[in-house]
Amino acid sequence: MDHARVYDTLMVRAKVRQIEGYTERHHILPRCMGGANTRENIVRLTAREHVIAHKLLVRMHPGNIKLWAAVMLMGRVQMPKARATAREREEFARLRREFRYTDEAKAKMSESAKKRGRNSPKTEFLKGLEPWNKGKKAWRKEYSHSEETLARMQETKQARQYDHSERMTRWWADRKAATVK
Repeated sequence: MDHARVYDTLMVRAKVRQIEGYTERHHILPRCMGGANTRENIVRLTAREHVIAHKLLVRMHPGNIKLWAAVMLMGRVQMPKARATAREREEFARLRREFRYTDEAKAKMSESAKKRGRNSPKTEFLKGLEPWNKGKKAWRKEYSHSEETLARMQETKQARQYDHSERMTRWWADRKAATVK
């Protein structure tokens, strides 16, 4: 199967049509591969098409771990089939849109935040006082690893990515073999 041809056909079709109902934004050239957030690079797909598009991208570029991650995160539902995934994503989006905190829950969260020093006039809104979260990550700017440590970290990361890529390739092959039977 020519995955690139199928993917290109799906993207061309998505550019020229209007969808009513639930849709998801998809980058034609993924951001992890240098794609931009421009209008020309984004199309609207149904949830099912979005899952299929990402599965095609993984088949086209099996060495890209970020594409694998996207597919794995999309597949964290009860049934991994594209139709089931699409239904559950649409249902989740509907529930998320309809969700509202009760006044009691809002008050409880506000109290908890004030106890921690968040949203408190004592820490954020008075001039001269530092906000509650200022300087939490400042140490990272001042600290740097040695060249030797950075090289070892890079080698470990590359080895882990290659190992993950190999495992995922075998996983897809086993899965495909199981569905063929």
